Amino acid sequence: MKNILVTGGTGFLGQHLVDSLDSKTTDITVLLHKNNPIKDPIDSAVNYLFVDDLKGLTNSFDCILHLATSYGRTGETKEEVFDTNIKFGIEILEMATRTQSRCFINFDTNLPDNTNDYSTSKASFRDVVKKYSSDILKIINLRLESIYGPNKKGTDFSNAVIQSCLNNTCYLELSECQQIRDFIYYKDVINCVKFIMDNLDKFSKYTSLQVGTGKGVSLQNFAELFKELSEASTEFKFGKVPYKDNEVMLSVANIESLNRMGWFPKTTLEEGFKEIILETSYGRSN
Repeated sequence: MKNILVTGGTGFLGQHLVDSLDSKTTDITVLLHKNNPIKDPIDSAVNYLFVDDLKGLTNSFDCILHLATSYGRTGETKEEVFDTNIKFGIEILEMATRTQSRCFINFDTNLPDNTNDYSTSKASFRDVVKKYSSDILKIINLRLESIYGPNKKGTDFSNAVIQSCLNNTCYLELSECQQIRDFIYYKDVINCVKFIMDNLDKFSKYTSLQVGTGKGVSLQNFAELFKELSEASTEFKFGKVPYKDNEVMLSVANIESLNRMGWFPKTTLEEGFKEIILETSYGRSN
């Protein structure tokens, strides 16, 4: 694969994914908004393209990795979430069709459609993206479970727990944390994406895949294991935060299709935690 376009390349997973690609043998382009330039270039060999220049783009891409998304966690309006997760995605698909690009890999969620504005908008785009598949443009939709890793920013559960423990925060208020989730280490997601790119010929015009470990763990066990391994003194106040009205109590990926093709996650939860602690231990406050 010689020519790859990445949207959302400044985010947690996007930056790690771009960094994992071989810029010596692959022409990598990261799509940016002018009001959100990249502060620290990942690789001097990586190209950067502004969204405003999309309409004039003529070159075809072997693969487009569409990671750009809005979770609605930082005060975005519903309209802004839908614009990013649907309207912007359609712009990328139109460009992919016009330039006769070969493959479009969409980074989706495995949450139920009506969980929140994020999952609703993702579900709507999922319906749209399938219609763009053709003999020329292959579409692969990845329904991702919960991704965790080092130096991840945001207010999601895994990051709140990890950062609280690493910083020895006095306490963290949580729900009862009996929800079951499938937590997958970011390196396993990257390996899965690269496995798919290396095996594009095995996929039909449109394929939707669930991506996770295939194993569930309660949020409580997740939190307590990280606290134990990091030797943190943070107190988890379970039950202080009520469940949401539409709380998802069970979400675990079915990865049998990927297993049959030869892909398996390699990182256990404990191994992932130990790597995070090792990478960040020198910056931990006591």
